[in-house]
Amino acid sequence: MNILVQTAEGQIYTRPDTSWERKSGDYFAPEFPDGFSWSPVLFAHISRPGKSILPRFAGRYYDGVGFGLLLYSEPISGAAGLAASACLDHSSFLPETLFGTGSLQGNVFEVEMDGARILKTGVFSTEMVDEAMAAATRSCLVRRGDLLCMELAPTAHLCSREEGTRRIRAAFAGSVILDFKLIFS
Repeated sequence: MNILVQTAEGQIYTRPDTSWERKSGDYFAPEFPDGFSWSPVLFAHISRPGKSILPRFAGRYYDGVGFGLLLYSEPISGAAGLAASACLDHSSFLPETLFGTGSLQGNVFEVEMDGARILKTGVFSTEMVDEAMAAATRSCLVRRGDLLCMELAPTAHLCSREEGTRRIRAAFAGSVILDFKLIFS
């Protein structure tokens, strides 16, 4: 199982399944990061394998969508730094709760840190998922159980070690889908 990511700039890369945190458990930061960057994502659960999928057929290959966020350890320097920071265990917060594609229209995805809103967006659509599926499958095979993530905003700084423990909450259509603490020891 892989987690494929389409960056806000349109590039495709994969994160390992060991990075998947599906239960919204607290995140205990390893000793080495100075802080974390993050990116909010819309993701699709792949229901059947495929390669070189055209956008008009993409809906046949996923059975639901969800929202989450990806953490990246800081500092990030170069491609190898990005790859290493994306491989941290349990740093892909992608809940098991899936929604039908019809729920994308007219609903909002919000993220808060310590009670303050840091993201509110309703800019997503089925076409966005279909185009990302086509882009991802140009270079790799998707398999049943894979997750295809689309960054909704470019990666940005989230918090630093000096700030201490932070609480992150995310909601879609008014329902809380993520609620965890990012804990620096």
